[in-house]
Amino acid sequence: MATRRAGLGVAAVKGLSELVLFGALLAAAWSRTPAGAVGHNLLVRWQGGEAVDVLARFRTGPPPGLEEAIAAALTVPPPVRVHDAPLLGVSVALRARLSEADAAAIEVLMEENDLETALERHLIGDPLRQRAIRRARAAGADRPEQYTSHRAYLPAQAAAEVDTLRSAIAPMATALTLLWPVSVSARISSPFGYRVHPTLKTRKLHNGVDIAVPIGTPVHSAGSGSVRSAGENGVSGRYVVLDHGHGVTTSYAHGDVLHVSRGDSVDAGGLLMDSGSTGGSTGPHLHFTLKINGTAIDPLPFQRTSRTDHVD
Repeated sequence: MATRRAGLGVAAVKGLSELVLFGALLAAAWSRTPAGAVGHNLLVRWQGGEAVDVLARFRTGPPPGLEEAIAAALTVPPPVRVHDAPLLGVSVALRARLSEADAAAIEVLMEENDLETALERHLIGDPLRQRAIRRARAAGADRPEQYTSHRAYLPAQAAAEVDTLRSAIAPMATALTLLWPVSVSARISSPFGYRVHPTLKTRKLHNGVDIAVPIGTPVHSAGSGSVRSAGENGVSGRYVVLDHGHGVTTSYAHGDVLHVSRGDSVDAGGLLMDSGSTGGSTGPHLHFTLKINGTAIDPLPFQRTSRTDHVD
């Protein structure tokens, strides 16, 4: 009888360990494989959210074409005024993917429209666009003039052409319009890339840059957008995450005092928080992160100008 009980105990322990192992494998498959990313996207779409690039979390470099756009941006002198930065970034992004003639034509359209509308008008023309807008309005769509609202009422080929150019240009243009959140003269105390974590003592990807600034330094928005989240945790301390649209987000961590809340709309250069040393911080600094389609990329090449370094 004792032997039988011992055997049952061993079997129970073995069964439990196998269940734990199976759970760990499922968790790893969900978070570390493309199949898991597909599952995540299906769940997000079912919940009404916005899916991300399936392979974004598995890439370590910039999205295709962005490296060329960054290289081109670095050859152009910084704008004299802050409000010149958006057009400069759009111009560089357009010329990284289009001919000079097409880029110039879209810039002319942008004098009276935003980038998305200018791209659409250039590709498919006003008559087709206006017809789709009328149909979207008749169907009760919210903001039918926006491309995402009337896209479903465009011919499939026209929508595909706009989608292709929009996905190639808009993220680049958005990223290249960003301002530096503090003075560009502030020292980078820890760059982007793999390093030995200062507190965990393991080699990890540092997904942003640490900018050495005193506690209480005003931290400004790198671009216009909405506050996706703002709060506090043990790692990032007091933090803000901004959504700039077209898959571009920036985040700001280790703040002392927050000046925005989730859901707020902010303008480029708007005050987000005062810098600090909260969370898993070893000293006063701002941790600044830039992501495109969910992939963290080095923000340092975008360090072109900031609100505090120029006067309108």
